[in-house]
Amino acid sequence: MASFSSVWWLLEEGTAIARESGDEGVLSMALTNLGYAALEAREPERAYTVTLEALDLVSTIDLGTALGNLGLAAFFLGRLAEARGHLTESLSVRLRIQDASG
Repeated sequence: MASFSSVWWLLEEGTAIARESGDEGVLSMALTNLGYAALEAREPERAYTVTLEALDLVSTIDLGTALGNLGLAAFFLGRLAEARGHLTESLSVRLRIQDASG
């Protein structure tokens, strides 16, 4: 089984490749995944930063996920009102596009 540090390295490498490709959709997805991994690693500040960048690029389909990640990062940073806003918006987007994964 791969260690978290090797997985983290692969996510960062994938994000760098996505950035070099110039494909904003791929970069948005890579940043969203990196943000989620940062949440899992209990690094909410890092999750917040990369997820904000992803939101600048995100498609409608990925918007619910990115907003959810941002809401969780804000929650773990103690920004409860902000977290509620992001999580509410995430739910709204997911309901609007009928995204059952969130």
